[in-house]
Amino acid sequence: MEQALAEQSVPHSIIRGAYYMSNWDGYLDAVRQSGELATFYPVDFRLPMVAPQDIGQLAARLLTAPTVERGPHFAEGPARYCPADVAAAFSAALDQPVRAVQLPRAQWPATLRGMGFSEAATESFVAMTDLTLQGDFPRPEATERGHTTLQAYVQALVQRAAR
Repeated sequence: MEQALAEQSVPHSIIRGAYYMSNWDGYLDAVRQSGELATFYPVDFRLPMVAPQDIGQLAARLLTAPTVERGPHFAEGPARYCPADVAAAFSAALDQPVRAVQLPRAQWPATLRGMGFSEAATESFVAMTDLTLQGDFPRPEATERGHTTLQAYVQALVQRAAR
């Protein structure tokens, strides 16, 4: 899609968001009940994450800029986080102990199918996770940094769920 856009005369910008913090939203009920955060990643594996609202703010800035800032815009939050950090954020927000637990790779397909993933989606998710685990994240000098911390994001998630 990016290549096709580059061939057009229409002004455009591309936002490449890091791992969305909102990917952890669906874990809230299970974490609250079990005190465990199941993860496909090693508990100490740091990866770039970004809150959706930070991507929205970047998109708004790009849309309202007087000139188009072409090229990819890499969006990350203020820091890189690991599943243990996510568990700690849930622990603080829920005021209960939460620990991160890595699922063995052999369990990934069955776990995903149990969550309702199709066979094709399961294969894609496993392949995406394997690529992420290689840790070859872009480190462009012009990474756009959001302001939402993981802790603030999870705290807001827990507060919304309590309403």
